[in-house]
Amino acid sequence: MNNLHISLSYAAGFYTLPFETLCEYAAKHNYYGVQLIPDQSPNLYFEINSARAKKINTILKENGLTASLHNVFYDINLTSLIPDVQHNSINITKKVIRLSKKLGAKHLTVHPGYIYPGWRSDPKQETRYWEAAKKGISEIVGYAEKQKIKLLFENGSYHLTSKNSPKSIAFHIGIDIEEFRRILDFGCGKIGVCFDIGKARASGIKFEDFIIEFGNDIEQVQFSSIESLEEFSETSKKNGLDLEKIDFVYEGKLVIERKKIEKLLKHGPC
Repeated sequence: MNNLHISLSYAAGFYTLPFETLCEYAAKHNYYGVQLIPDQSPNLYFEINSARAKKINTILKENGLTASLHNVFYDINLTSLIPDVQHNSINITKKVIRLSKKLGAKHLTVHPGYIYPGWRSDPKQETRYWEAAKKGISEIVGYAEKQKIKLLFENGSYHLTSKNSPKSIAFHIGIDIEEFRRILDFGCGKIGVCFDIGKARASGIKFEDFIIEFGNDIEQVQFSSIESLEEFSETSKKNGLDLEKIDFVYEGKLVIERKKIEKLLKHGPC
């Protein structure tokens, strides 16, 4: 596993710190790259002005780091049945796409959207939802293509429930393999896959089934421990997936899981 390209995610304990700090840390600890998530201050997508973008680019280039971005994923829904919500979500994502280009990134990881129980339970509502989903996804894929940014859609895990109810209803779209395939098909072959190991575990998705279905469409993997990566690695080898071609992202809580990061470093992230 020493030849794998491992990037460090902003989610790995760097929230409240500027992107510059993450980039400098990644360079110091010999990571291949960074994943930037512009969804909280001081790094909201509109807070990265030209001066900061230039500084971040300088740190990246001087240290040979690559950069990918992860879209805003709270408070937006690219597939919403509410036109204004969908419109604003698409516009925010377009701004993040432009920021990705400004920071020299070639990939943007995206949570495709959410579907509320009422939209799932009524056939007419569900039909309207999927029509809206296709419209939203098609628009954002087309825009990203013009900007030369490849979108990587991430599998989901979120469910909705109530305090005293054992019933749990899927909230993310793209939790199960069939639904995830449906979303990708809206992109007409122009969407890559980001496989989140933690979300797959939480959803009961078998690695093997996911790899068999999506195979070399997987361009990024998010993981929070060496053990989960090793398990995914073994499953991948058995199913002919070449991990050397995937840019891996370490995603965990740096402060809470610091020992895991040190263990990761001992394996040789680059």
